[in-house]
Amino acid sequence: MRGSLILAVAACILAATSTAPPLAVNLDGNLKLVLAYPLEVKYGSWVKVYLDLTAMEDVVVEELRVRFVLIHERGCSTIFDRVLVESKPLARGEQYQANIAFRVVVPRPPLEPLLQLCIELRYTVNSSLRYFEYKAPAAVVPYCTYEELSQQLEEALEKASLADELAGEVEELRVEVANLTGRCEALEEVLDTMSAERASLVKRIGELQAEKGALESRVRE
Repeated sequence: MRGSLILAVAACILAATSTAPPLAVNLDGNLKLVLAYPLEVKYGSWVKVYLDLTAMEDVVVEELRVRFVLIHERGCSTIFDRVLVESKPLARGEQYQANIAFRVVVPRPPLEPLLQLCIELRYTVNSSLRYFEYKAPAAVVPYCTYEELSQQLEEALEKASLADELAGEVEELRVEVANLTGRCEALEEVLDTMSAERASLVKRIGELQAEKGALESRVRE
């Protein structure tokens, strides 16, 4: 017999977050099941999942089974499968808590895997056996996480900004070199002019000295 479910799951999950809103399930006011798990898991890393089962009435948990399955292009691979609770009475208000840890890895690395969560819960309340089953995608499993990509993007932007600054400095140096080159060319023209004037003056001085010598010779005669 399936109870009416109230899934208190956020309607929108932001891609920039790495932790999904906790999955909270109210089973006909008899049990409340809460699971907290990451939204994004890097392939090859360890996953930590927190589970809390609270009795809102006197119940007997016949079996609580949790599975995580890696869905990929070759099919699916079960990477965690465990019966956490079996034939356990829970008084009203009593809790069962568990921390689940497993590594997301398979013998042959898949291309774009997805982690799926499967829950099977059988419990008895007022001598009536109830059954609950839940199956849904839980997390994406990239080889490079959103946080790592964001860091790489930030580093790339910093390098691009530095490259822009260096390009600006190079352009300024080019302008300065061009200005200096123009000044050098102008100075070379002035130097050429002055050299020509000097040569002319040297020639004129020679002519004047020759005339002076001639005049001095005439005076002596």
